[in-house]
Amino acid sequence: MTQVEIKGELGEDVWYVISGEVPRIKASQESKFELSISGLREYARVNRLSYLDAFGRDPDGMYAGEQSLAFSEISEKRALSIGRTFGQEAIFRVTHNSQDLLFIGRGVVKRSVSELKEQRRILALNLPQYLEEKLGLSLEVPERLKGVR
Repeated sequence: MTQVEIKGELGEDVWYVISGEVPRIKASQESKFELSISGLREYARVNRLSYLDAFGRDPDGMYAGEQSLAFSEISEKRALSIGRTFGQEAIFRVTHNSQDLLFIGRGVVKRSVSELKEQRRILALNLPQYLEEKLGLSLEVPERLKGVR
């Protein structure tokens, strides 16, 4: 599960985190802005949008992460529009106690802070620990599967 870090004080605001890297879908419209973090910064400057730098990464996986920008003074509709403009399939809605994944096609994955922590804890378990916790049995796992997450 990707974890988003916003470099600044969140306060009580709702933040929309949009990546400027790795476009995954065809941009919704022709744009004069490059599909990159520098293009997203230029878009924000031209449209007079204030932002904080952000970074999304998977702390337990091989995913290196993506540079992103976090906007607080825009609507969800505008955030989704910006995401489409920059070819992103999803953006994050972040508050002080939640991190929701908003798919450009309108699907939503909601996660509270406690759910995120529990998911990270489970991902950190190795297979024998996970099976013991879930099944309540101490199982002998074949040597080739030990350490598998």
